[in-house]
Amino acid sequence: MHNKLDWVLVEELFTRALEMDPQTWANFVQSQSDDEGVQKEVLDLLHQFQANPEFLESSPTPLQSDLPTTRIGPYEVIRPLGTGGMGHVYLAQKVGSVSGPVAIKVVREGLNHPEILQRFKAEQHILAQLDHPFICRLIETGQTESGLPYLVMEHIDGVPLQEYLPTVQDVPSKLRFFLDICEAVQFAHQNLIIHRDLKPNNIFVTRAKSNGAVSPKLLDFGIAKVLDADSWDITLAQTQELKVLTLKYASPEQIFGKPVQTTSDVYSLGLILFEMLTGSHPYPAFDNLNDFQAALVDFRPPKVATRVNVAELGGGKTFWHDLDTILGKALAIDPTRRYGSVAHLRDDIQRLLKGLPISARPDTLFYRSSLFLKRNKWPVFSVACLFVLVLAFGILSNFQSRALARSSARLVLENQKNQSMLELMVRMIESSDPLVEPEKALKMSELISENEAQIASELKEQPELAGQLHLVLARVHHHLGNFEKSEHLVGLAQSELESVQAMDPTSQTKIWHLFGENARERGRYVEAIQFHEKVVAAQEARFGPASPELASALRFYANALNYNGQYDQAEQQVTRSLEIWRGLVSRNRIEESNALHLLGTIANNTGRLDLAAEYIKQAIDVNVQVYGETHPHTLYAKAHYAVLLSNQGRYDEALVEYENVLKVRRSVLGETHPFIAMTLFNMANCYFNIGELAQANTLFKEALDLRRKVLPQNHPDIAACLTKLGAIAKQQGHLAQASETLLEAYRMNQVMLGSDHPSMVSILSQIGLLKLDMGQDQDAEKYIQQAIEVGLKTHDRDAPEMATCYSQLAKVYMGLNQWQLARDYQEKALSIYTEKMGAQHLYTAIVMVGLAEISLALQGGAAASDWLDRAQPIFEANLKPENKRFHRLWLIRAKTLLMAGETDQTNEYLAKLDVNQLSDAEQVEWYLLQAELFQKRGERERALLAFKQGQDLFGHLPYPVSRLHHQVEEASAFLE
Repeated sequence: MHNKLDWVLVEELFTRALEMDPQTWANFVQSQSDDEGVQKEVLDLLHQFQANPEFLESSPTPLQSDLPTTRIGPYEVIRPLGTGGMGHVYLAQKVGSVSGPVAIKVVREGLNHPEILQRFKAEQHILAQLDHPFICRLIETGQTESGLPYLVMEHIDGVPLQEYLPTVQDVPSKLRFFLDICEAVQFAHQNLIIHRDLKPNNIFVTRAKSNGAVSPKLLDFGIAKVLDADSWDITLAQTQELKVLTLKYASPEQIFGKPVQTTSDVYSLGLILFEMLTGSHPYPAFDNLNDFQAALVDFRPPKVATRVNVAELGGGKTFWHDLDTILGKALAIDPTRRYGSVAHLRDDIQRLLKGLPISARPDTLFYRSSLFLKRNKWPVFSVACLFVLVLAFGILSNFQSRALARSSARLVLENQKNQSMLELMVRMIESSDPLVEPEKALKMSELISENEAQIASELKEQPELAGQLHLVLARVHHHLGNFEKSEHLVGLAQSELESVQAMDPTSQTKIWHLFGENARERGRYVEAIQFHEKVVAAQEARFGPASPELASALRFYANALNYNGQYDQAEQQVTRSLEIWRGLVSRNRIEESNALHLLGTIANNTGRLDLAAEYIKQAIDVNVQVYGETHPHTLYAKAHYAVLLSNQGRYDEALVEYENVLKVRRSVLGETHPFIAMTLFNMANCYFNIGELAQANTLFKEALDLRRKVLPQNHPDIAACLTKLGAIAKQQGHLAQASETLLEAYRMNQVMLGSDHPSMVSILSQIGLLKLDMGQDQDAEKYIQQAIEVGLKTHDRDAPEMATCYSQLAKVYMGLNQWQLARDYQEKALSIYTEKMGAQHLYTAIVMVGLAEISLALQGGAAASDWLDRAQPIFEANLKPENKRFHRLWLIRAKTLLMAGETDQTNEYLAKLDVNQLSDAEQVEWYLLQAELFQKRGERERALLAFKQGQDLFGHLPYPVSRLHHQVEEASAFLE
């Protein structure tokens, strides 16, 4: 018969006494309880703990080899497995079941008094809540014949973590496994359960039979604390025969008897992570509780490099510095200094693996200042940023007098040697990624602008500090699309930093980089290339040929080459960049994604659309994994994929992608960001390609208006909008407007990019088509031939852009009645489109229609019909029935049918066409066909009337059209 003992009180007094002087223990325990049994139990525990703080780690009651029974409920016992905190654990098999063995935990004999049974029931309650693949699963509960409760749990076929770790050499694999451990603990916390006894022995490693993948299994919630007071307001009791905690992996608050929270498990996870990485425990050896407590007061986790050779493991200085920072935060003695949750710890490990900045900060003046900022919860980012500027530069005008502001600024600058506060301010500014948090960045930008004069005054005698600040602000303005402002700030930074002393290499490369990026954004591509060449040379000389710094510089260099149309060189440089990233021990997935995206861009620019799509899909997958579906970087990749869909003729899919990207971009970036204009432009181009000119015109104009607000006057992106608007005006018959618009775009690009830039191909060819519509056939041929010459210098010979030029030149020769030359160029275009864009692409079908018209002149209606039969299903699959691109197909179909004498079918096709929806030139053709149809039907008067209408319309065209002149003459001869 067991005496009733208040085990909850025993545990409470034991943990409270641990933080006291051992000489006061007896008086303290006697003052808290009159129960001699409680007093004796607590003091015995305390003295054993003092003599050997590890005594609770082992069980004084060995597991008996003689089983109490061969059956536990419906289970047949196979063999003993071990002893847990409150009972024995056996391997067993359910009688008659083929589901595999289980583990059964049974309360040990001698511990079946009410309090222990209650705590055993609590463990049952805890496990019932934790249905997670990384946590040992509770199957059922029951009682033995003698009344002892038992838990039936899944049997873990694995090894303890400590046995598994020596088999894993690379650090990223260990970190990814640690993320799974964190996931399990985080899940428990979400269910209001703190484990409180996390250690390597409570983490088993299992291997999947299907694919060999390893995963953790979290065991032993025997001393877990349940936070849900409404359902289980208890903390599991312990005796000297029950493990109170595993001292080696316990948190300081457990050691000192303070309240336990989720941050206690964070601390234990930090200890486990350190041991996973180094194979050793961060604590020094200790002999008794007092020494251990004393050591904890001043404990700072050693750097990983003091225990292992990090150079052999790879990863780079930044990687190991960040990892030490993460460990320092997880192992902070003060719980408020740790990660607030396991989720935050897990997030930083994920960011580390992805090469992203971590949230943890080292314990420096900057870090302490950051904590101060966090404790003062300003309502919006701009106020917090202003507070930082107050500390650094004395801007207190919104809060205190200007005199006090200047005094505070000088005090900070003098006492803290400038650098710490600059670091704080720079971190605050840089933490606001304009792509991710544009509102914060915009508020910060406005704030700085309002106080710019005062900042300049405060920093007049601090040029080095001013230079660093201007360099950071230049980056912010660049990402906000304020390229001219950014360029101005980079210039200021360079002057200020050069005035102090020789420029430090890091600042110099940052300045060259920003000069290069701003030059690229402003259309000065040769200048951009020159700056990025300097960065590449500097980074390779400083960090070596396989460094992440060089890899990053190579990608920006490649992008500048790509913008300048030097595609082969661009592809070589970005491929080299990707190879470096993939060769690093700690792979940077974001940089890999950036390189893949650029390779996709280059492949697209050179007409290798399938390869481009493959690259962009890979980039999207990485971005989704790293950032999520709606992050601006992911949206950028998705927008580019939409461009590829459009280029492949999948217009409906492309427009859906564009709409989704535009919606999210507007919500994230606002209405005036350059990326909004980019999306509008690409959407408009999609509508333009399928002939929906009204919608395209609206979107191109919207994009033009945005670009004119944020870009320099002659920026190539403005010229691109004008080129498209000119093309639309030409197709709509507004030739004077088209001429003015296209010539403006031509002049812009000639000034900014020169005559041989790839973008000149589109402008020159559109001007050539305009000249053709204006009856200036020789000029049309000259401009398109010039476009081909530029294209052959800047594109692959078989690029789709070249096919477009060849098809356009064929139109010129058709107008000049040079049908054989027209066929040669149209067939060359068809070959390229078929190879690069596919036989079912809309562009391919458009060329087929042109070949049908040529065949009609050279070979007759049968050959023309063959081409039309191939083209029409492609049109129908890609275009709406009312699309104007059908007009040309139906006109030529009507001509072939009329040539074959099929007057009824000819009439059907002409009836499909609303003459008022045709261009002026197409209306002339329609009337001439009607005239010939009526003549063949013997309706002479109607034929003459139709011919007269076509002839009059032709006479009123603003410009002579050669091909129509021939048709009018032929119709006149036919009617005579």
